[in-house]
Parts: sequence; C-alpha cells; structure tokens
Amino acid sequence: MMLDMAKKRATRTKPTVGKLPPLSDQLKDVLVNGGVTRYRIAKDTGVSEQTISKFVNGHQLIGLGTVDILGQYLGLRLVSDHPQVKGGK
Repeated sequence: MMLDMAKKRATRTKPTVGKLPPLSDQLKDVLVNGGVTRYRIAKDTGVSEQTISKFVNGHQLIGLGTVDILGQYLGLRLVSDHPQVKGGK
C-alpha cells in the first residue's frame, strides 16, 4: 500500500520534458542543496525545523505564508516562462 502511494506521488511530480518541475520540488531542492542547514533556516525564519523536514520529505504540505517566508529568506522569486496573456477583445 505504501509503495503504491509513493509510486503514485513520484509519477504525479515527475516533470515532463522541456518543463520545470513543480514549484514545491524546486523549493525542496533549494532547502536540501542550498548550503544552509534546516536548523539555521528554522532559527532565522521562525518556521520550525520539523515543518521544514516534513515538507522536504514529502510528509506535509506548507501554506503560502510559509512559502513566502522561506522564499524571501532563501532569495527566491516566482518568474513566468510564458508571456502574459492579455484579456479583452
């Protein structure tokens, strides 16, 4: 049962060719490989080390407020790869 859920999660987050991985995977990558320990991030941001660990390990989602805090701390920003669609006629 657990393997089926893990396999389903892995296929759901697998990026397609030519596209960026989901934002959550990109954030996890920076948290894991960014050169700052989870302990230091937790101390500096107020986001608990447990929350960061659970998110990185895929056991918990984090809210937009937490994403904003972590993104600001890590110097991340959201950039579109697509030109903005203009509405109207």
